[in-house]
Amino acid sequence: MATRYRVEYALKVHRKDNFIEWIKGLLAVPFTLQTGHFADKYEATKHANETLKRYATVLRDVEYLINSHIEHIRQFGERGSSRLKMLVPSITNFWTPLPLERAMYILEPRLCLAKRRFVAPSFNDVRYLLGAAQLLYLAENGLDMVTFDGDVTLYEDGQPLISNNPVISRLLHLLREDKFVTILTAAGYPSVTGREYSDRFSGLLSAVEDSDLTDVQKKRLHVLGGESNYLFRYEPSSGLTWIEPEEWSLPQMLTWSREDCQRILDVAELCFKKCIEALNMDAVLVRKERSVGLVPKPGHTFRREQLEEAVLDTQSNLLMENFSIPFTAFNGGNDIWCDIGDKKLGVQCLQAYFGVPESSRCLHVGDQFLSVGHNDYKARAAATTVWVSSPTETIEMLDYYFCFLDKKRSGDSLLKKHD
Repeated sequence: MATRYRVEYALKVHRKDNFIEWIKGLLAVPFTLQTGHFADKYEATKHANETLKRYATVLRDVEYLINSHIEHIRQFGERGSSRLKMLVPSITNFWTPLPLERAMYILEPRLCLAKRRFVAPSFNDVRYLLGAAQLLYLAENGLDMVTFDGDVTLYEDGQPLISNNPVISRLLHLLREDKFVTILTAAGYPSVTGREYSDRFSGLLSAVEDSDLTDVQKKRLHVLGGESNYLFRYEPSSGLTWIEPEEWSLPQMLTWSREDCQRILDVAELCFKKCIEALNMDAVLVRKERSVGLVPKPGHTFRREQLEEAVLDTQSNLLMENFSIPFTAFNGGNDIWCDIGDKKLGVQCLQAYFGVPESSRCLHVGDQFLSVGHNDYKARAAATTVWVSSPTETIEMLDYYFCFLDKKRSGDSLLKKHD
């Protein structure tokens, strides 16, 4: 079976999400107990309904554990362990409850979990289910701010956001709903003109300019580049406009000295140079103001093993230095970067700047949520998240959100608890 990533890497610790794996294991039990051959269509339908009820029971119990975990954190902070923490020691905080059972019933026509006899609920099924449940909650309880990763979330890796990209109409819909919408990208271009970002996102900017959005709604579109380093706001009269860091940066970020930032990049650059030699990488070293990276030479690509080794080696060396300034070392598809700052800070800066202090009303959508070498992971510490695997999936998830929102406004019973 072909996948985006090499199959053998699914077995590696740094390529696992323990919470998703745990839920997958729970769902494997009713699948195993109910699998079999059936004499006729009636028997198969009866079996599918029974299996769906068993899945619902499992997910209802997971919901209960999540709610108990949220309450434990509220009362005791990091002291002690909730039942969920004991079952999944790597679990952190949840910003909201997750209506998993209802989301499963809504998604069943697409996922066909109960009708499958040979393929158990998969990692991707659970990931998709968690995303839909998060959007269902946000549709019911309110959403103020949405941030999006760029590559593999809004557009294919390394490509621009051009006018025929169907995700653009969904972003306009969010703006029309008076949401703050920000492209939170690792791509770092320090020029105050914003020309590189304007070129990269030209399709979206043209669509906003030509739309019937009010000026206030248009100004809710932002680009935050370099993880948390360069902020631009869309202005109806001039396009992307530079915002001085003093206006939006968190107080601690303004204390970072240039020398300390360069020291981090120096260590990362040295690691990259060693990796080029040790791993026989056909690579070009790129040094920017607040990032350093390895990109393949023209006509070459990096193997997955080279990417993983270089990222893990660089992270290990940087962590041993005990730098006080946050950094992000990650692979961005077929290149490797170390940036000053991270997406947790990026989201927190935007929350403060927009006046949206509640993480439960903020959402980050991205494709890199594994714990090592993936730069969307840290956004979980500041906002709710949806993990997608492609721009197509981003569109699907946004369409679900708009559907949930419409049904809530109309009082549709789809959002009510299943019996």
